[in-house]
Formats: sequence, C-alpha cells, structure tokens
Amino acid sequence: MMKASLPEVVSFDIDGTLVDFLAVLHGALRDVGRALENITGRGASFDELQAFRHGVAAEPDYRTARLETIRRESFRRALADYGADPGRHIDALWQVWSGYRATHHHLYEDVLPTLQWLKAAGVRLLAAFNGNTDLTGSAIYPLFDALFYSETLGVSKPDARFDHEVARRIGTDPAAIFHVGD
Repeated sequence: MMKASLPEVVSFDIDGTLVDFLAVLHGALRDVGRALENITGRGASFDELQAFRHGVAAEPDYRTARLETIRRESFRRALADYGADPGRHIDALWQVWSGYRATHHHLYEDVLPTLQWLKAAGVRLLAAFNGNTDLTGSAIYPLFDALFYSETLGVSKPDARFDHEVARRIGTDPAAIFHVGD
C-alpha cells in the first residue's frame, strides 16, 4: 500500500470553512442592535440591520466598494433612519461591530487541532479569502504563514488570477497549493 503524502501548501477559506461566520455575524449585529437602542431608544434586529447592508450593497455606487465601506454606510443609514446623528454615532457602532469581530472568532471545533497537526507535519498554511475577518486575535492566527484578502489583492475568488497572485507572492506554482473552502 502506498503512503499518501501531504501537500506542501494548504490554503484555507475562512468564513464558513474555519470560522462559523453566521455565528459571528449574528453576535456582532446583536451587539450593534443593542448599541443602536442605547443611542436612539430603538433597537434593530439582525434582519433589519442586514436589510440596510443589502440595500447599500445593491446600489451601483457600492457594487465594487470595500466590505467595510458597505457596512459602515449601512450603519450610517440605520442611525439616520432611527433619528440619530450619524456623524456623531457612526464610530460607536463601528467599534461595537469591529470589536466583536476581532474577539469572537467562533472556530469550528475541529479547526485548531487540524491546523496544529498540519503545521507540525511541515505544511505551509495560508488563509486566502474574500471576506474581511480579522484573525489577528484568534488562536489560529499564529499558525498561518500568510493571509491573503481579496480586497488587498484586487481580485476575488473564484477568479483564477486570485490563485495565481497568491502563488506568486509565496513563490510557488498555483498547482502546488491545495485549497480548502466551503
């Protein structure tokens, strides 16, 4: 029987693959809804806050905007719609949103031991994804050799240029990278 070898490089999508993004999204928007209630006296549900976000993202001026720009604009519109001064309160909502996302990663239970095993076996680990999850405070961050966000590469998955740019930046052939995604 032939022994299987591990790939030299494994690239992981983050949201939905290593991180339960829906849990992160629900928690962050729950906290934003509470902060909005503290500011305006009127809370917002997950669905209401997502409706603001989807409305912004659907507009032609925002179709190619950064995810952060879209989310901030959705908060600005929620504040205005709920009768608050967006200029005065947008940073407070943004701090709630980004603070939750930086400290609550909701890793799936098998993620950390799997990444630790791969790293111990000598596999180079990459995070390569379209989202903007901040992994720097997570338990898995130190295990990655590099992180690649589509917003910083200027092209999104599944466009092959994304994979080619990642491979170029780490100095390997795209065919040498095994990618795991949802």
